Amino acid sequence: MLDRDYGRSPHPPTCTCVACTERRNRRSGRRSVGDRLTGSGGNWGVMIGAAVVIVVIVAIILALG
Repeated sequence: MLDRDYGRSPHPPTCTCVACTERRNRRSGRRSVGDRLTGSGGNWGVMIGAAVVIVVIVAIILALG
């Protein structure tokens, strides 16, 4: 590791701590997972609908068996 890399930050360039990751994501224009879920509403409606269908199918199979 070169000394100049640590001159900019106390963390190495490949650091994956939360602060370094968020700083890199901000620079590249990426949003965090929490922002993506709350901003777009996520796929909760689809996931809940799929879960209900699975529960109903399992209940029917158990009732018939």
